[in-house]
Amino acid sequence: NKILMSIFEAGIITKMTENEYEMLGKQKELTSDIAESVKEEAKKETRLPKKDTEGNEKLKPINLKMLQGSFYLLCFGNAFSGLILFAEIFFHKQHIRYNSKKKRFRMARRFIKQIRFKVTQLRLAIRRFHRNLMHEAFISTLEYME
Repeated sequence: NKILMSIFEAGIITKMTENEYEMLGKQKELTSDIAESVKEEAKKETRLPKKDTEGNEKLKPINLKMLQGSFYLLCFGNAFSGLILFAEIFFHKQHIRYNSKKKRFRMARRFIKQIRFKVTQLRLAIRRFHRNLMHEAFISTLEYME
């Protein structure tokens, strides 16, 4: 970008475009003279006029119609990036709300988790006690069976 700006400020680009337009004008004059002479010879030979080829015109000045597609693409890109920006803002706000609710109930969830752990430990202790009682009862009945 810096190099292009220095070339533009030095006037090199404008000089190049002016030279191209001058050469284009000279080339059109030469090609029009040649085309007229060729047309005259062709009329004499076949009596049918020939169409000019597209190769005669190499450079055309840039107009807005030539750049219309790039402007449409630019507008589409800007609209799409704006939509993405709004989506990011929306999801960021939702994430903040979710985290604030999560922080509010963190102590309650920790307390509930501790209660569940204690209940599970109590249930396992009762189950062990019941198994030990059943085991002792089974062993005591085995003594009577012998």
